[in-house]
Amino acid sequence: MIHLAKRVILQTLNDKRSVMMIFIAPLFALTLIYFLLGDSDYTATVGINENTMPAPLVTELKAQDLKVIEVPNDDFQHPKQYLKDHLDVDAVFTISENASVNIIMYEPSKKSAKAISEIQKALSSLNPSAKINMSYVYGAQDNSTFDSLGYVFLGLFAFLLVFIISGMALVRERSGGTLERLMMTPIKRGEVILGYTLGYGVFAIIQAILIVFYSFYVLKLDSIGNIGWIVVAMVLLAITAVSFGAMISVFSTSELQVVQLIL
Repeated sequence: MIHLAKRVILQTLNDKRSVMMIFIAPLFALTLIYFLLGDSDYTATVGINENTMPAPLVTELKAQDLKVIEVPNDDFQHPKQYLKDHLDVDAVFTISENASVNIIMYEPSKKSAKAISEIQKALSSLNPSAKINMSYVYGAQDNSTFDSLGYVFLGLFAFLLVFIISGMALVRERSGGTLERLMMTPIKRGEVILGYTLGYGVFAIIQAILIVFYSFYVLKLDSIGNIGWIVVAMVLLAITAVSFGAMISVFSTSELQVVQLIL
């Protein structure tokens, strides 16, 4: 038993792809998740116009964990357009003539939530009962987490599933001897790869279209704009996945190596 364990350990150490998958891949994935979800020290940028709000409130805002910038009068009249033109600004804070407090943000996100939290701290010290009206350039306040992250999963599923299937298909053909029999015919190697790519590309395109329409019309994923551009992006992503799968299969001799290269 000890000898078998030693053999497994030595074999794994000699396979650099297995070592990378066991030790490096988890660290890389955790690092990506950290940069995506763990930015707790972020300082939100809020645009104001000091001429339109009380000086004590401006002082309180600047005392918070915020980067407060001055928005010109002309831009301040059209905050949504200002946010479209200045993507580094997370929110525009205004007080209307009837003392209504308004926060306009680009989209529902963790950065927007940070801006709201700090503005509320500043308001609570002066007027704890103040009612805040929030609006977004894109999206709405009642958007779910699925509405915010749904597009990430659309791309992930459209790419990863087809990527794995197309990559393993050629490896399976090679290990089963089918590819060798094909190469004995007048067909060229490039034509074999292209044939598999086109074949799986048809299914990849159908899958991409199906995912998009199911997400929007059944799951009611929130969207603003032409759905056709989303379909085009998903189709291109699916075709890319098939191409990458075919490329990876060239460097793999087994299904396990396909998975290792994907990770």
